[in-house]
Amino acid sequence: MMAAVPRMNGVSETQSTQSIVKPEKLRPTPKWAAAFLVVLGLGIVSGLVGLTVKLVKN
Repeated sequence: MMAAVPRMNGVSETQSTQSIVKPEKLRPTPKWAAAFLVVLGLGIVSGLVGLTVKLVKN
């Protein structure tokens, strides 16, 4: 039980350093991410509209 606590602290420290490094790497590529999120959002909206139309018809 006591040995797991330092490991968790080590993991949290590595995650905090990675979270600092990741935004710097993701800043130059927002175009494909934004396009992907737009396509994903449109797919979700069209799917919800299709489901509501089916439910209303029944």
